[in-house]
Amino acid sequence: AGNQDALRRQGSAGGGKAPALSLQALKHIWVRTALIEKVLDRVMQYLVENCSKYYEKEALLSDPVFGPILASLLVGPCALEYTKLKTADHYWTDPSADELVQRHRIRGPPNRQDSP
Repeated sequence: AGNQDALRRQGSAGGGKAPALSLQALKHIWVRTALIEKVLDRVMQYLVENCSKYYEKEALLSDPVFGPILASLLVGPCALEYTKLKTADHYWTDPSADELVQRHRIRGPPNRQDSP
């Protein structure tokens, strides 16, 4: 409960009252933080390399083929720049997928063939 209170205080430090985080969101906030900090791929690679300490033999990360593949697939999302937007009601929200694609097109080189 102490960690939840600390996270709520941290989220509301910007002035307005922050929306309460669900227990599910609190359990997985480390994933979002690692992704925004661009270290999720390294965290997962560490877990794959040390899976016997943290996971059962049947776990996906323990698999000698699929574990490293999963960790390497996270390199792409970790290369992206993630931001948050402040809405009119002063809550921080994630940008929409359309906005992220538009930002990618603006920042990327012109005439790319692989761009949607």
